[in-house]
Amino acid sequence: MARYSKLNSIRVQNLRKEEIITAALKVFSENGFENTTMQKIANETGLSKGLLYHYFSSKKDIVQACLDWAMEDTQSLMGELERSKGKSIEKLMYFTKSSLSSKRRNSFKIIQSLIKIDESKNKRYIEQFSQLVEEKLLPIFAEGIMNGEIVNRDPVKTIDLYLTVLSGLLQEEITWGEEDLNWNTERLIKIIKN
Repeated sequence: MARYSKLNSIRVQNLRKEEIITAALKVFSENGFENTTMQKIANETGLSKGLLYHYFSSKKDIVQACLDWAMEDTQSLMGELERSKGKSIEKLMYFTKSSLSSKRRNSFKIIQSLIKIDESKNKRYIEQFSQLVEEKLLPIFAEGIMNGEIVNRDPVKTIDLYLTVLSGLLQEEITWGEEDLNWNTERLIKIIKN
């Protein structure tokens, strides 16, 4: 009986941490790192500030957990992209839609927010993130250029243009419905489509 209770307790703790991370991602993306407080995160979760400190000893610990989550989420998306079948444009439509979806939007926004903070650990995350995204997108863009689906330009420069526009869309503070998400995805893909 004690073993079951301990396993159940660990499961509950992990769920609570995920809940805090999800809330923190939202608060960080809305307020930035500097303007986010433990109290704002506690308010978003509905927990007391004291209980929040039970799970994370500081805002810095929550930031670290959010960064780890964002990186894992990005790696997961890139894995999905690699396993997906279809033409390059279809893969890029999937990546774009996934990136702009409410589920993944905060993970990309948290990475973007890191650029504004000057810490060596953050720079490492940004470099890892950029390298991961470019490494996984480059073959898709190169294949798309070879197949005539994507404009015949330098793939790295085309990726940079695509990601710059995508980043701009991610920074918009509006909540899109499915129709808006489809429209924005189509417009972005038109920029690189041949």
